[in-house]
Amino acid sequence: MDALEEVEFNEFDGADHEFDLLELILGCAPMLKRMIVKLSEEISASNDGCAKIVNIFKQACSSVECDVYHSSGEYIFGMHY
Repeated sequence: MDALEEVEFNEFDGADHEFDLLELILGCAPMLKRMIVKLSEEISASNDGCAKIVNIFKQACSSVECDVYHSSGEYIFGMHY
């Protein structure tokens, strides 16, 4: 993952292994510049899964641009350093 610069997750539904993968990529991809998470219909901006994504992004403390979108394509939030 040394050369990985951008990652996009589609249909992110909040399963434990998906959160683990987010953390792994943020911790092991030194060249990562942007991460996009597109939520599935089962997860919304108001549930715990979305809050968990925010916490993972905050803990990463990196220079990675992180954006989250609803399954409809609506922009929910982002973290840009």
